[in-house]
Amino acid sequence: MNQIEFLVPGRQKFKELAAMEEKYLQRIEFYVKFSLKNLREQKSADDQLLRKREGEQMLQNLARQDHVICLDAAGRTLDSEGFAELLKNCMSRVSGKLVFIMGGRAGLAGEVSRRADDCISFSPMTFPHDFFRVMFLEQLYRALSIIRGHAYHR
Repeated sequence: MNQIEFLVPGRQKFKELAAMEEKYLQRIEFYVKFSLKNLREQKSADDQLLRKREGEQMLQNLARQDHVICLDAAGRTLDSEGFAELLKNCMSRVSGKLVFIMGGRAGLAGEVSRRADDCISFSPMTFPHDFFRVMFLEQLYRALSIIRGHAYHR
């Protein structure tokens, strides 16, 4: 596996957080080919319809050989070293892309969760999506630095 992708609904709305995203994107690219894919933002007052529309978009962006990990509060929790170990294992055995998926404000569609090979949680708490995007990128960078034995993670 030589590529990691992060699928997210919508775009970063805050310029300060966008600057932090850019910082981590550059750092991650030092270790691995990475892309952050902003999916077209869907709008609906009906959460079920919103999940369905977002889920369809997400599934259209996945290839059969991709290894998919959903980021969801209902997933299993890992510490930074555990996340690094998961990442290392995926990077060594996955032939397609490693794709992380973050749901929108209404959560993940059931079809996306069923397609996922794994589901992890960063916390049982709810975070703003714009902020979580940066948190995920920071933890991905931290995990890559742990794998390579660099001092950042300490």
